[in-house]
Amino acid sequence: TTLQRMLTSQQSSGRPQGRHKVSIRWRVVEGGCHTDTRSILDGAATDQHRTTMLNNQSQQVERETTMSPSSKSKRDSKGTMGRRSIVPGEGTLSPTSKAKTIGRARRKSELTAITAFTDVRPEGLSRTEVNQLMTRELRLRDGCKNMLNLISKDTKNVAQRMEIKAQLGSIHKNVMRLHSELQKINMQTALACRCESLEISPFPMIALALKETVQADDFEENLFEFIESHYQEPREKLSGPIKTLCAAREAARLAGIDGGADGRDALQMYYWHLQRAEHRFFQEDRCRSTVFQWYDAFEGHPITKKSLKLEKASVLYNFAALSTQIACKADRNTVKGLEAAIESLQAAAGVLQFIREESSLKTSVSTDLSRSSLSTLSTLMLAQGQECLWYLGLKVGKDANPNWQPDGAEAAAVSEWYTSVRESLRQPLSSSMPKTWIDMVCFKEVYYRGIADWYVGIADMAQTHRSKKVAGVAKVYRASLVLKGCLAKWRKNMQTDPEFADMIEDHLGLARQVLESVDKAILDGIADKLDRVPAVTGKAMRWAIAKPDDIINHNHPDLFAALGPVYFFNAMCALVERRTHDLSLSSDGDFGLTLSGGNPVRISDVGYSGSAAEAGVKCGDYIIEVNDTDVRGRVASEVEAELQKAARGNKTVSIVVVVNYDMQNFEELINPELPSAVADHVDTMTMPSQWCTMPGSPGATFSLAGKSPFKLDVVEA
Repeated sequence: TTLQRMLTSQQSSGRPQGRHKVSIRWRVVEGGCHTDTRSILDGAATDQHRTTMLNNQSQQVERETTMSPSSKSKRDSKGTMGRRSIVPGEGTLSPTSKAKTIGRARRKSELTAITAFTDVRPEGLSRTEVNQLMTRELRLRDGCKNMLNLISKDTKNVAQRMEIKAQLGSIHKNVMRLHSELQKINMQTALACRCESLEISPFPMIALALKETVQADDFEENLFEFIESHYQEPREKLSGPIKTLCAAREAARLAGIDGGADGRDALQMYYWHLQRAEHRFFQEDRCRSTVFQWYDAFEGHPITKKSLKLEKASVLYNFAALSTQIACKADRNTVKGLEAAIESLQAAAGVLQFIREESSLKTSVSTDLSRSSLSTLSTLMLAQGQECLWYLGLKVGKDANPNWQPDGAEAAAVSEWYTSVRESLRQPLSSSMPKTWIDMVCFKEVYYRGIADWYVGIADMAQTHRSKKVAGVAKVYRASLVLKGCLAKWRKNMQTDPEFADMIEDHLGLARQVLESVDKAILDGIADKLDRVPAVTGKAMRWAIAKPDDIINHNHPDLFAALGPVYFFNAMCALVERRTHDLSLSSDGDFGLTLSGGNPVRISDVGYSGSAAEAGVKCGDYIIEVNDTDVRGRVASEVEAELQKAARGNKTVSIVVVVNYDMQNFEELINPELPSAVADHVDTMTMPSQWCTMPGSPGATFSLAGKSPFKLDVVEA
């Protein structure tokens, strides 16, 4: 219908239409074409040609299979519909042959539709558009593979197989183009977060991009259905909390647009609500009919699962990614801004490590959530945090004393962190991460190693011992070589930030100025033995550490407290029955039942002659309401007082009870009902002698903690 309306509009306007997004669903089935896989078709002319081709071929097959022999001969003589019949030598087709012929023609039409797609040009598209195109190309690739498997057994379809393989190659090129475009978008995200006019921290930092998701339209309705079926509660009772949860998810989905602290607070709030809702509604990580779909932040692949693990892990990843963006946007010219950046980077590293180590979140469904990727990204955030600590110490020291010189071991510590990042890079992250990021990691590793040699060498040259002076000259000489290589690499690979080369050039100029005062013969001797000079060991007064406390530790109130205590009212405990009973107060002022425990109160005993037994109350039921008053969060004494209060005006009291067999068996296991007093007459119980504390002694006594003793006669087993 959309396609027809689009074509009608084009014909009426008399001019070609632009890019259209049309949902066409394809799936290869046995003997025909069915709608199942979504794809986006580009251009109205291509859509019109493909649709006309499918209709014409199907109608032609239908006409030929139902045409009489005389009509066929007349057609062949006139030559208006072709010179060949479908089955040579036969005027009509049997039902089996007719079905095979129609299926063959439909498969051919479907093949034509699949191979009609053109190359993708993703330049200038947004992340959402790239993700949609990636979804289309991946589904087309799966469809071509299914088609190839279908016709692989037919030796006559060699040409079709070659055509499908050619189309697979074209789809692969499109996927590679989309990967490259996504890497550019990730790189632009980091550049967009950079604070302008950074004098104290001239090098750009790496900021992660947020994962994208789609709206879960059935999320709210599925939760309401679960409340009605499992808890047997009306949906109006929890309408407010459910809508709050759905609103929190929508706010978390748009957290990347809001950005800043507000977006991070939205992600944090939604994760807390998920923690509370997990035990209430999701059985063994199954979300009933709710499907969560998230896009890989590095490759753009859609990940679709009926799993709350994917939802929680993705929300935490976005929290970490947004923390890195906040750190990059911080004003690192000031001590306060550097401290804020350090805290954000440490929080991001802690959350990434938490996703990797938490057993309930372990998943490798995508590149950004694989264990190796999370480990690498966490180490990268700590390396950037250590870099901010280096500049923080430099800022504080220079402000206190302009002649103050930092310790080179602090810069060596930063270099060692980036060395760990480079060594931890593994597939598939190494091929999906932007090349600029990898170049930046390698560059910073070498640069801070040269800075460490420079400061340590200057300090050693100021010593009085000759060997120290020579070692200092060697370190300064090595620093000049390293900085020279860094300057060349930066100008070649980081052309978007040429101004950052000025500071490297300043350090290099200082090193050359120092080396000009050294005898050339000494420098020639040092150059031959430069590989023997030990590297500076990294030491730091303050190390960057992972801190996931911001999002993990929380005391936020439970949205679903109205359901009752979570240990009892959860998705794993089956509330198999819910009943309402009307009790009447006896002349003795009793209802004929005994209550125990609390949250909720359990009916531990029902008298045979009381009104509770007549009303059908059973031992083991749990009281949740008394005259429309919710008592599921009270103890036995409070419920008894509520029963007496309700019976004052009216002797008939209505109670609502539920049955929870799982909790009933658990309570009987940990709290067995034993006699509270010794009987007047002593009964004997035959038991094996090895059970007694005094074997062979008649009348041995057993003492149970908290209960009265039993007197047992001892007999031989």
